[in-house]
Amino acid sequence: MRVVIGVIHERVRLDAKRSNARKLEEAIGRLMKAHGNVDVVVLPAYPFTGPLSAYESSKVRRFVWSNAERISADSTKSRHTSAITTMSRWSSEYNVYIIGGPIVERAGPKIYLTVIATSPKGEVIGRYRKISLNKLEEEAGISSGRLPGLIRLEKLDATIGVFVEDDIVYPEFFRLMQVGGANIILGFALPYQSPFLGDVKQIGPNTFSMDLEVETSFLIARSKEVGLPIILVGGAVEASGSREKLYIMPTIPVEPDTGVVKDKVKGVEDIGANLVVEVDTAISRPRPLGNIDYIALKMMKTASLTLLERDQDLY
Repeated sequence: MRVVIGVIHERVRLDAKRSNARKLEEAIGRLMKAHGNVDVVVLPAYPFTGPLSAYESSKVRRFVWSNAERISADSTKSRHTSAITTMSRWSSEYNVYIIGGPIVERAGPKIYLTVIATSPKGEVIGRYRKISLNKLEEEAGISSGRLPGLIRLEKLDATIGVFVEDDIVYPEFFRLMQVGGANIILGFALPYQSPFLGDVKQIGPNTFSMDLEVETSFLIARSKEVGLPIILVGGAVEASGSREKLYIMPTIPVEPDTGVVKDKVKGVEDIGANLVVEVDTAISRPRPLGNIDYIALKMMKTASLTLLERDQDLY
């Protein structure tokens, strides 16, 4: 089955949920008008509020707790202004799946950074809670997720793998997506301080990004390892006021055999543009696991059970 995915490469503003939602709704409308056969709409990274890394450090914790949302499969139980309600409405109106995030999710006493998927029926049908947290997120009280990023789109007979930021440096995450039968992998990132990928860098007047050579090297390696196309979903976030800055991350598609698809990369000059890709789920399947992969997965399972038993002994 062929699945058409439309990725929106757009600019949002910090802490401006309502105006960002209006801009994204207009962008979805333009995408659907130009490509009426789109099955899945992917929002830019951190679509409603921008990332924690773009806020002043003294305001991050307050931002986290004031923007945290509870997620229910029934979107009518969410607050009127919530990102979940908005995404669910868009899915219903345009009859598409929508994948977007991370957003700040509250679940009981814990807070997560979560990528959400909504269905044409307006239901929440999948989520991925970011696993690899950076120091800023840990200090802000964010908890790490526990499950691999796999979102099943039943109507399309497709499985989407999902990762966020520093997840890219851990091949184990991608092995789990491989075992889970992903047909394509989506990653979400805006510029941030990474112990693995380097610091945020100034690339122009008041414009900042990251070392894209390092980022793309990881993307190419992971794509080759699992034999699947990967799209790093970027975008831009604008910090207003005295900190007028633009943080930009290109949207980068990668194929396992050819590497970066350079003519489809969306950068700073492509803000407001869309990337449309078609995936044949009969062809786009993960590479078969080799013997060494099975050994590694068995070791991971054994280590996980050992850690679980150790944790249970503490109570």
